[in-house]
Amino acid sequence: MAQRVAVSDGSHKKTTRVRVAVRLRPYMGKQDEKDEGPCVRGLDSQNLEIVNWRNATESVKYHFDAFHGEQTTQQEVFVSSVKPILPHILSGQNASVFAYGPTGAGKTHTMLGSPEQPGVIPRAVRAIFNLVKAKKEDEGWDYSIGMSYLEIYNEKVLDLLSPSSQDLPDQRGQRQEHPHPWPHLHNHRLLLRF
Repeated sequence: MAQRVAVSDGSHKKTTRVRVAVRLRPYMGKQDEKDEGPCVRGLDSQNLEIVNWRNATESVKYHFDAFHGEQTTQQEVFVSSVKPILPHILSGQNASVFAYGPTGAGKTHTMLGSPEQPGVIPRAVRAIFNLVKAKKEDEGWDYSIGMSYLEIYNEKVLDLLSPSSQDLPDQRGQRQEHPHPWPHLHNHRLLLRF
């Protein structure tokens, strides 16, 4: 797994295992007013370019750990961006995968998918069960797996494993009125025991 290195004060380096992957949803097919087509295009497996809609000769390039273009399948997104972190879970590390973007960007499709094209959540759950089954048979371990599926929308934190839940309380039992500090969630997990 790639590590991002940042220099904090010039003398101490800090490392993090945060990886940033970008998935470009398929172009909607309708041309813009200038008949120019999409303003975002992939350059390679880690870089994309955004064209200035006011001046098509200007663009900004961005570098990421992974870039998934319009034709990338659900399986390819899972294999390159999610599957590599799953074995770390069995050694006691926490792992998070989250989707961020505006409405219509394809977050739900990427995370949940469909019965024909499952997203990263059903694929990850299936892969974790397979890893646990293999480890349990080989090493005689017992595993307890906790999982949360949360949505942050309009400054509210919703537990999507409990559809009747409303805005979750923060660590003091209070509802969030603003986005900081982020809530610390307790007892909002689906526990699976083997």
